[in-house]
Amino acid sequence: MSRSAIHGFMTTQKQYESEITNTRNQLEELQQEKMVLENTLNNKLSNGEIIKGTDQYNTMISEIQTLDSSIDTATTNLEQYLYDLSQLNIEANKKIESVVDSL
Repeated sequence: MSRSAIHGFMTTQKQYESEITNTRNQLEELQQEKMVLENTLNNKLSNGEIIKGTDQYNTMISEIQTLDSSIDTATTNLEQYLYDLSQLNIEANKKIESVVDSL
């Protein structure tokens, strides 16, 4: 395995690791935001500040649904980054094995 190939692998690996970290952080923020919004909605429903079916209620439900969609997208992206990184590692290991076998 050449130095440039190793450098390329390391760069790509770092990029995936960065994307994984960023996506995990984003996912955590989205989940926290959803929890706060759900708690706010439930408290306002309990206190009678919001009534089901009103515009304010529907707006909050829509915001929660948007967060759900964003959470699903971030989860899918995270799973893909983890899979791609594992495939990259498998590929690198195969190349290393072939170099070792040729010695």
